[in-house]
Amino acid sequence: DVCSSDLVSRGKVPGYREPDSYDIVECADCRASFAQPLAVDPSIYEQVYRHRHQMPGYERYERMAEEVAQQPEPLGWLGRKEAMYWAVGSALRDLPRGSRVLEIGSGLGYTTHALATAGFDAHGVDLSHEAVGHAVRRFGNRYRQGDAMQIVKQEQGGWDALLATELIEHLVDPVAFVAGIRPLLKPGGRIVLTTPDKDIYRPGTLWQSDPPPVHLWWFGEASMRKLAERVGMSMQRIDFSDYHRHKPDAARVLWPVGEVLPRPRLRADGTP
Repeated sequence: DVCSSDLVSRGKVPGYREPDSYDIVECADCRASFAQPLAVDPSIYEQVYRHRHQMPGYERYERMAEEVAQQPEPLGWLGRKEAMYWAVGSALRDLPRGSRVLEIGSGLGYTTHALATAGFDAHGVDLSHEAVGHAVRRFGNRYRQGDAMQIVKQEQGGWDALLATELIEHLVDPVAFVAGIRPLLKPGGRIVLTTPDKDIYRPGTLWQSDPPPVHLWWFGEASMRKLAERVGMSMQRIDFSDYHRHKPDAARVLWPVGEVLPRPRLRADGTP
């Protein structure tokens, strides 16, 4: 787990593929939650991208990729659409033009494209052949298929910033991942992470993230600070005050304890 503290079993949740179910375990100290069995199923991601037009929640990524290609200032456009993209722009705002940014888990490629259009030397890497194929066809040769750990072996100290949006919750070992990619950074470089925020829900809520094994972890601020501490880094939380000032509908909401919101699932045969 993130902080090697005592673990508490919290209950079961449905899996992403019917009829699977997963046990949810919580750290008694930092309150990070994770699913058991803690294992990735790569075939699910190929199925999700193959059926992306039909998958609730994921169809918006395809829509974003289509629309962002038409925007003259795609990074600003994305930031006006969703808080996560505003946070990315905010976290990289002080970097000079031409800074090298690697997006790990670049998906359909539109965030990498937006960063490149904004003047960054931006590139993407993703495990999914399906996703990288779409990104290259739509946005050009800024993308490669593969594991970021392979890039570490080739390009240590070559990047000003690493970007991983909504990624670490998918991983078996987030601590090992962050520790593993850190050598890619130049001195003074930064890692920009976004992940679903457990702290916007009331304590005791079982699981409000995509069903396992798509999402395996659920983090709050304390667990993210502990993760940074484990890899010898410090965490700076992005201040969303300016965003919420212009987007009052996006203010934090506390959901009732135990309420389960509908999440996308695949049938046993891999169809939506």
